[in-house]
Amino acid sequence: MTPGPAGLNNAGPLEPVGIEGVSAISAAGVGAAAILEEVLAKRSAIRESPELAALGFKSALVARVEAFAEERWLSGEELAAPRPHRMVLCAARMAIEDAGLGSARGANSALVVGTSSGAMTELVGHLRDPEHAGSREASYFAPMAFAARALGIAGPVQTVSSACASGAIALCLAADLVACGSVDLAIAVGYDAWCDFVHAGFDALGALSPRIPTPFRADRSGLVLGEGAAAVVLRRSAGRRGRLLGAGMSGDARHITAPDREGAGVSRAIRAALADSGRTARDIDLVSAHGTGTVHNDAMESRGIKDALGERAREIPIHTIKPIVGHTLGAAGLIEAVVTLAAMSRRVGPPTLTSDAVDPDCDLDYTTGEPIELPRARTALKLSSGFGGSNAALVLEAP
Repeated sequence: MTPGPAGLNNAGPLEPVGIEGVSAISAAGVGAAAILEEVLAKRSAIRESPELAALGFKSALVARVEAFAEERWLSGEELAAPRPHRMVLCAARMAIEDAGLGSARGANSALVVGTSSGAMTELVGHLRDPEHAGSREASYFAPMAFAARALGIAGPVQTVSSACASGAIALCLAADLVACGSVDLAIAVGYDAWCDFVHAGFDALGALSPRIPTPFRADRSGLVLGEGAAAVVLRRSAGRRGRLLGAGMSGDARHITAPDREGAGVSRAIRAALADSGRTARDIDLVSAHGTGTVHNDAMESRGIKDALGERAREIPIHTIKPIVGHTLGAAGLIEAVVTLAAMSRRVGPPTLTSDAVDPDCDLDYTTGEPIELPRARTALKLSSGFGGSNAALVLEAP
């Protein structure tokens, strides 16, 4: 899985990397199985925030993570750490336990963390109050360093910041470290804690929706921000929770925020992932789309899927869970990947919570009704895109 230009692996497909353990923290629940249940029931965790409404934002909707049993995963001074740091460490420890491991400590382990806004909450706190206790923890790499110390990771530690594709790209890079033999075990984490400063930025861009998003539909009006974290433990193995068969990355090279309207970057990432996995469009049984609910993203993603998968694109169920958990930014790619693996394990195609307003630019099967049975499904494609034109595609296999 060593990507060359445009994300292609020049040496041909490598051995798949096993996914040994997973975790997910979101507004819709903790754990892939719990989140999947909310997705299947079409129960959105998006709520109106009175505080945001009072501030006069165009959209006061958000999907915040309610309190959960952090004390099970953190102890002592860890519980007093800034929220982004706690989210990363909790997600990593959950995935390590899910993998059946007591620890990931040692020089042969790696940690790759993906985030869009980093520890922005601490920077905002510092700007409001220079004496803010967390001001020294406001850098993008601080949560990674905090988790690496706590976990005893003495091998490679990296932070990836590629906007909303960060979590998926972190998984790509972590898998490369395992596939090429640099480490025996790698943990990929994607996270973002909700921040009012980030909310204000998306609001100023006109990207936020005043209602629950309606992805791929003619009446879509934007996204709703969420927060969360997810982690995946990778090894060269059969994979207790599944396998990453291949990955592809690409850039649009167009604009700082607007996507390539034709979806060419998404198409390149998909083609690279298929080449890396040794699979073809005929092998894909399910697509987990980025599906933000913004006008241009959904249209370009649909075009990119059709360009890369050809006629097969019209036969594959496609879904997005963002109307349930919100857009979790740097966590999105990994939360959606582990929920997709959970769905594949149950041989079910998750529904997309959206409207009935058909858009001719989005003319694929977005599973807008009830969950569908996929008795023979085994392989899924996960897509992520972000500001700056970052795209990532993952080919996942159910256990």
